Amino acid sequence: MGDIDKQSFLLSINQDTVFDNEFYKKVYGYSVLDKEFIKIVASILYKLDKQDVAKKYNSWLRNYNEEQSQIMKSVSNWYSKECEKKYGIIKKEQVCNENVVEIPRRKEVRSSEEWKRKRKELLLQKKKLIIMQNLKQ
Repeated sequence: MGDIDKQSFLLSINQDTVFDNEFYKKVYGYSVLDKEFIKIVASILYKLDKQDVAKKYNSWLRNYNEEQSQIMKSVSNWYSKECEKKYGIIKKEQVCNENVVEIPRRKEVRSSEEWKRKRKELLLQKKKLIIMQNLKQ
């Protein structure tokens, strides 16, 4: 069906054709999938002595691409911020999960060296958590 529409569009190009944004959009649309299409349109315009239309199309295409680029930059900035938000939430959840320190209960009495080592370990964990919280603020 696309080939029929494309052919009828090509056949409709003549001296009376209105060369406006709608025309340029159709040319662009068909040329996205068919790289030869733009050459065919250019040859038709040349035969009709409408080379200025090709220049106007190129100008339209530049503007269109710039607009699309600006839109994509805007979207990518938004998406980047959304990813950062989600990353922050996930990171916060991980930190919260790391904050839970389970101390196993043992019936036997630990030696003073074990308690010192465990205390030092817990103090280092606490220090890391405080540093991470300060970095986030």
